[in-house]
Amino acid sequence: MNNKGFGKFEVLTMIVLLIVISAILLVMILKGANNQKLNVLSTNARNFADKVISDNNGSGTYYLKDAIDEGLYDSIKSPFSTNDCDIYESKVEFKDNKKYVTLKCDEYIIYNEEANSDTYKIYKTSEWLSSKNSDDFQKTVGYNCEKDGKEVLDNYQEERLFLDNINELYTKEYTTTADVVDCKVLSKELFRDLTLVR
Repeated sequence: MNNKGFGKFEVLTMIVLLIVISAILLVMILKGANNQKLNVLSTNARNFADKVISDNNGSGTYYLKDAIDEGLYDSIKSPFSTNDCDIYESKVEFKDNKKYVTLKCDEYIIYNEEANSDTYKIYKTSEWLSSKNSDDFQKTVGYNCEKDGKEVLDNYQEERLFLDNINELYTKEYTTTADVVDCKVLSKELFRDLTLVR
């Protein structure tokens, strides 16, 4: 140490200490921002479920697409990007005198949670795949159509999305996959990973 103040070692120690503190604060800020986005997702799911439940007779499945088409609800913006939440996977289901909500925004999903629960589990998901990659997965049946030996759609899709695309393609109003006669309906099991986030 010299007579003018701190020595080189003390200054270097202070700089390193400030960098470490800055890194810790940055991590805390980023975690806080992500938690805020997860809170927004939960709030959006609750608001969507409440609106559908209050304006519905309480039977079947009511998709976000239905709510938008009927003017009951606007699209829901994802808190994680500028995209809208998925209108085909986001839904409120009425079954066994209970109400369940699913809201999928980007790779995050609140899946089949009881609508009046105090908190919802939030998962991070992968894309739909033909095989399981982990022990924690979700399973569904995907549909496509074959005509003249070729698949009509680019990929296998969940039933509601499949029917809407086939109806648009062939200008029809099919309500079930069994109704489709313009092409041969194909189906297969699809899987996606689910990782609990909160």
